[in-house]
Amino acid sequence: MSGLIFQTLLAAGLTAYPAFGDSALVTRPIDAKPRVEASVDHGPIIELVVGCGRGTAIVSYSKLERLYCGPDQKCDGDFAKVVARACGS
Repeated sequence: MSGLIFQTLLAAGLTAYPAFGDSALVTRPIDAKPRVEASVDHGPIIELVVGCGRGTAIVSYSKLERLYCGPDQKCDGDFAKVVARACGS
């Protein structure tokens, strides 16, 4: 049974991050606090995938300018402010 579930998820192209407690079979509560689920280093820019209560947001961090930028194109040095805007809280 678990092999069938794994093959279905693999075919769907779903990526789960079990190191962060995420799984395709486990859902988080809607009121969960935002957290960084993954990061991708692109040299001078780091992309952070932030899990919000009802989805995800991508926040970028500039190593040169030391600023976090959200999907709304607004940047700030305070990570919490950018995440709050990105997650809609």
